[in-house]
Amino acid sequence: MAVFTRCGIKEDVTDDRFETMSRQGSFMLGIEQFIRLQTPQPPLGETPCCLAADFDAAYFNPAFFDAYDIHCPDNIARAANKRQAEYFAGRWLAAKVMENFGIRNFKLSADTRGCPQWPEGLLGSLSHGDDHVQCCVGERKHFRAIGIDVQAPITEDAARKLQMRILSSAERDLLAQSELPLNTAVAMSFSAKESIYKAIYPIVRRYFGYRSAELIAIDEAQQSLRFRLDAELTELPGCPAEVSLSYHCQPERLRTTLLLKTGS
Repeated sequence: MAVFTRCGIKEDVTDDRFETMSRQGSFMLGIEQFIRLQTPQPPLGETPCCLAADFDAAYFNPAFFDAYDIHCPDNIARAANKRQAEYFAGRWLAAKVMENFGIRNFKLSADTRGCPQWPEGLLGSLSHGDDHVQCCVGERKHFRAIGIDVQAPITEDAARKLQMRILSSAERDLLAQSELPLNTAVAMSFSAKESIYKAIYPIVRRYFGYRSAELIAIDEAQQSLRFRLDAELTELPGCPAEVSLSYHCQPERLRTTLLLKTGS
C-alpha cells in the first residue's frame, strides 16, 4: 500500500495501482505523455491568444493537480478519471495562455454555473472533448465577450435527433438551403449555440437555452454564422441583439468562435 496526494487529500493506493501510476510518470513527471501543446499563438495587438492541445486520459495522473498548482474542486476530485483529465487539461492550457499576458500561478476557479473566473483585465473561454482542448483569452479593453466551442463529428442519425431539440423549423430550413452536409450543419449549429452561451452568460448572468439564439444567416464563403438573440436576453444591460461567429471544420472536429469586441 502506498500513499499519494490527490487534489490536496492524502489517499491510500494499492500496490498495483501505485506501479501503474509510477509507469505513467512517478506522480510529478509524465506531463509530456499526457498532453501535447500545439503551435503557440501569442496575442498580437487586439487579437486574442488562442491555444490548443491534444491529451490522452490514459496517461493522466491525479498528482498533476498538486504538481502544477492547479486548483481541483471537490466535485472534480470525486469525478471519474476521464473527467479529471479533461478538467486538468483545460486548466493547464488556460495557465499557458495566461502566461502570454504575464500572469502566472493564477488559480482559475468557476462560479456555480461553471463559468471560469478570469483574472482582472482578462476574459476568455474553454472547450474540451475526449482528447482535445482549446482556450482563447483576450484583454477586456479589446473584448467584452469571448466564446469558443469544439465538437467531434456526429452521424446523420444523431443530427436528425439533435436538430429537433435545438433548432426551430426556420433554422432547419435555413440549414437545408446550404451546401453543408446535415451532420456538419447541425453539429456546427449546436457548437455555435454553446459558444454563444459561454460568451453571453457572463454579461447577462442568466441561464438560457438553445432556442434563445436563432440562426438567421450562413455565409459559407466567409465561414460565418449570424444569430438573433431572444428579446428576454436583449432587454438585459449589455446584451447584443445579434452576434456573428466564425466556424472552422476539420475531419476530426469543428470549432466555432464568438469574439465580441468592446464597443460593438
